[in-house]
Amino acid sequence: MGVIRKTKAVEVLLNEFSTGSIAISAKSLIEQLGDTFNKTTIYRVLDKLEDDGVLHSFLGKDGLKWYAKCNGCTSKEHKDVHPHFQCLQ
Repeated sequence: MGVIRKTKAVEVLLNEFSTGSIAISAKSLIEQLGDTFNKTTIYRVLDKLEDDGVLHSFLGKDGLKWYAKCNGCTSKEHKDVHPHFQCLQ
C-alpha cells in the first residue's frame, strides 16, 4: 500500500466510510462535501484510496460510480469481489 497523506480531504472522506459498511456514490459525496472541497479534489482522493486498496468502486445501474470500504485488499489486489445490490423501491 502506498503512503496515504493525512490531508483534511483524506480525513473527511475516510470518515464518511468509517461510520458504516454502505456504498456511497461519488455524486452524493460531491453534493454533501461540495462546500468544503471541490469535486476534482474529491475524485482525486477517491481514486487514490482505491489505488491504495482502502476503497473499491463499482458502477450502479444508473451509471453512477459508487465506493465502499475494502476488506483485506492491498494496492496490488482487490479481494472483495461481491455483489452490490440496488433497491428498486
